[in-house]
Amino acid sequence: MPTTHLLAFVLPASVLAVASGPSVLFVVSRLVVLGRGAGLGTAAGDGLGAIAQLVVVSLGVGVVLEQSIVVFNVVKLAGAA
Repeated sequence: MPTTHLLAFVLPASVLAVASGPSVLFVVSRLVVLGRGAGLGTAAGDGLGAIAQLVVVSLGVGVVLEQSIVVFNVVKLAGAA
């Protein structure tokens, strides 16, 4: 791979990796307000939620949700409860 292609990928990827998203801001705010334990718990919960989402999507549930409005609404209402 030419160096120019590598740099064209690495520079924007580095900026995106450093930029804080909503999860990072939420964890930091809980850490500052409630302390270390709450921050660690929030980070663990965020990570487990991301893993659960990856597993569910990899099993094909996303396609089912896309095709069936009834199933979509059931999942949406269950998530709101």
